[in-house]
Amino acid sequence: MSEPPLTDSQPQHPIDFELDLLKQEYFFLQTTVEDYNKQIWVIKDWASLALELLSP
Repeated sequence: MSEPPLTDSQPQHPIDFELDLLKQEYFFLQTTVEDYNKQIWVIKDWASLALELLSP
């Protein structure tokens, strides 16, 4: 007979588990950095616009 497919209730090998956690953490950090970069660009755009409007 063939083995039943793995399900979430079956234990995962510790290395696979840690690798999965690292992948999730990497994805979280990557998206956080991308979000911060977008916010920085918005702030820079608003600041340059404000300087243009305030300069004589």
